[in-house]
Amino acid sequence: MAIAHVVYVVPTFISPLGTVQDKLTMSLGDASVANTEMRIAPDIQVPNSAGSPKIKDYIIAEAAGGFHTRHISNTMIVTSDTA
Repeated sequence: MAIAHVVYVVPTFISPLGTVQDKLTMSLGDASVANTEMRIAPDIQVPNSAGSPKIKDYIIAEAAGGFHTRHISNTMIVTSDTA
């Protein structure tokens, strides 16, 4: 049986140093200097999504694990382990 991973792409606050910021705990000062990037939303059932990786990094990690990209849109990415 094929295994599919569905992850969501979300706007993510990034500090000037390149680290992911938690929008619930960041200060107003941090928010004023943060950039916004589209990143993968972490999902506990998809190990390669941990840490909100960049889209390209996520696709590369999935490919290294034997998963093929099936669908990419501006809101989600679907990969599966079948050729």
